[in-house]
Amino acid sequence: MTWLFCAGMIRSGSTLQYQLASAIVERAAMGTRIPYAPEADFVHVREQYSLTQGMKVFKVHIYTAAFADECKVGGAKVVYSYRDIRDVAVSAMRKFGMAFDDLVEAKWLDQAIADYWHWTRCPSVCVSRYEDFVDDVAGEAEKINKFLEMPLTLHDVCHLAKEFGIERQRTRISKLNELHSSSIMPKEIVFDPVELIHHNHIYQGEVGGWRKYLLDSEQYLLTERFSVWLEEHGYDTRI
Repeated sequence: MTWLFCAGMIRSGSTLQYQLASAIVERAAMGTRIPYAPEADFVHVREQYSLTQGMKVFKVHIYTAAFADECKVGGAKVVYSYRDIRDVAVSAMRKFGMAFDDLVEAKWLDQAIADYWHWTRCPSVCVSRYEDFVDDVAGEAEKINKFLEMPLTLHDVCHLAKEFGIERQRTRISKLNELHSSSIMPKEIVFDPVELIHHNHIYQGEVGGWRKYLLDSEQYLLTERFSVWLEEHGYDTRI
């Protein structure tokens, strides 16, 4: 079989999609998850797992030539999530401890929008909107299961989805926080190498939080900068 890329925007629920897709594929005995590696290392990862049977689930964000090749020639599938780019900004600022100006200057948001267009035009892609699935994990799990044509029943998928509901996720993160608190390097990110979550992975996950946390000038800047994309995807651009 082939590769499955869980390739959403940063801070848009792509880790949840990776968790669900990996669990579905593994429980169906149709493949396995691949440990985290930077996008630039995928060429080496692909070679390393060239003899691995079944579907290989890999989490990414940035679209590169190697991923394009796998999607267009190698038959790879893509599960993709997106979110109001202004909420992406708030979430990224919190998680990475970045000031607004630094985030904008780093061009992470511009990268996210550019990558959106590449990923969503792949030949075999399942696209989900964060605002639609954040409170419906079971629905997202069933959507991924159908997209991948896996043999799990609806009952199996719903049971699996409970493992990745918000309370279970907070329990996982709480344990990582305990490790982080006891670390001799307090700024170091504590990371779960299986589920790919960090000690500070979830804050509130709210929808529309940008209106509350961004300054008026910041709201205006992002809304103007990404107005076309926001309007095309049904987001309110009124300030």
